[in-house]
Amino acid sequence: MKLKRLFLVGMLVLSMITVNACSNENAESPTKTSRSRKSDKSKHKKKSEETVETTEAEQPYEYKSDQYGTVILGKYKGLQIPLEDTKVSDEEVMSFIEVELSNNPIKEEVSNRPVKDGDIVNIDYVGTKDGIAFEGGTAYGYDLKIGSGNFIDGFESGLIGHSVGENVKLSLKFPDNYSNSDLSGEYVEFDVKINSISETKDAALNDAWVKEYTGGTYNTVDEYKKVVEESLKKEKESTAKYENLNKAMEEVVANSTFELNDEAVNAKYEASYKTIEDSVALNYITISEYLDYIGMDEDTFKSTLMDSAKEEVKKNFVSRAIFEKEGMSLTDRDYSMLMDYLDTDWTKEELIEQYGQQEFEESAILYKVSNFILDNMKNGKSVDSIIK
Repeated sequence: MKLKRLFLVGMLVLSMITVNACSNENAESPTKTSRSRKSDKSKHKKKSEETVETTEAEQPYEYKSDQYGTVILGKYKGLQIPLEDTKVSDEEVMSFIEVELSNNPIKEEVSNRPVKDGDIVNIDYVGTKDGIAFEGGTAYGYDLKIGSGNFIDGFESGLIGHSVGENVKLSLKFPDNYSNSDLSGEYVEFDVKINSISETKDAALNDAWVKEYTGGTYNTVDEYKKVVEESLKKEKESTAKYENLNKAMEEVVANSTFELNDEAVNAKYEASYKTIEDSVALNYITISEYLDYIGMDEDTFKSTLMDSAKEEVKKNFVSRAIFEKEGMSLTDRDYSMLMDYLDTDWTKEELIEQYGQQEFEESAILYKVSNFILDNMKNGKSVDSIIK
C-alpha cells in the first residue's frame, strides 16, 4: 500500500538524513521535501515586525495547548507562495523515452558463434550443494546478460566460449559475506544449459518498437508519446500536491513564534526514531549499520531527527491553532479528501487502528488547514482546487 506524506514522517526523515549525509555539512539550503527552517523566536519576531503586514482580523493571535505549549500565529492569509509547475514539456517526454530505449535494446538471436561478453544468454540452471539442490538456485528460461554482475563471480564468465545446446558445469564459491548465511562461503556446483545466444543493439523510436515494447497496447509513436506525457503529468501533480501543502505550512511556521513543550517534541522524536528503526530492520540491519553505510555519525543523526521532530510539532501546533481560530471542524468530506490524498487501499478504520485516532485527526487537520492557507493566498488556490 502507499501511505503517503502526512503519515510517513519517519520515512521522510530517513530520506532527508540520507541526502544530508551525502551533501556538504555546511550547506544552508536542505532538500525541498524535508527542509528545516530555523525558526527561533527572535528571527520570527523580526520577520513579523519587518515584513508581515497584518489586517485587523490577523493581529497576533496567541494559542495555548497543554500538549504543545504556546504559539503566536503569524500571517497565514494573503501569502504569496510559488506553486509547483505541473506542465510537461516535449523535452521531458523525449528524455523519458530515451531512457526506455536505452534500457530496452533490440535483441537479435545468433547461433553461429559461442558466447561472448555483453551477450544475453537464455539458460536453464540448477545449483547444488553437496549434491542437493539449494533454494533459489534453480531457474529455467532465464535471460542473463554476460558481464552484468548479477550472478556470483565465475558464473557469467564461465559461460563465455560455450555454444547453444551445450551443458556447462560450474564449480563456484559463494562470497563469505553473502546475504544467505546457509550459502555464505560455501562451495557449490551449477549445471547450466545454454538455450540461446542473443546480441543487442540500440533501439530506435518507431511504431514497431512501440508495439513490441508495450505488448501491442499502443501501436504508434504518437500514441506512446501521449501516454508518457499523461503519466509524467500525473507524477508531477502528485509531487505538486505535497510540495504546495508543505510550502504553505512552512511559510506559516516561519511567520509564527513558539514556546514548545519538551514532552511533545520528545514524543515526536521517539515516534520518528521507532519508525526509522522498524524501516531499516526490514533490510535486516540496525540503525548503527545504516548510519555506517551512509557515512553519518550518531550525534548528527539524532540532532537532525530532533530538528525534524520540532518542525513536525510546529506544523501540527500551527494547524491546530488556525483550525481553532477559524472555527473549523472535521467532516466526513474532510476525511474522504484526506484518504484520497493518502492514496491508500486501507480504510479509515484500519488507519486509525494502525496509527491511532490522534495521529489520524492531526493529519486531517493539517491537510484541511494547509488547503485553507493555499485557498487564501494572493496567487493561487488549494491543492484540491488546482488538481481535482
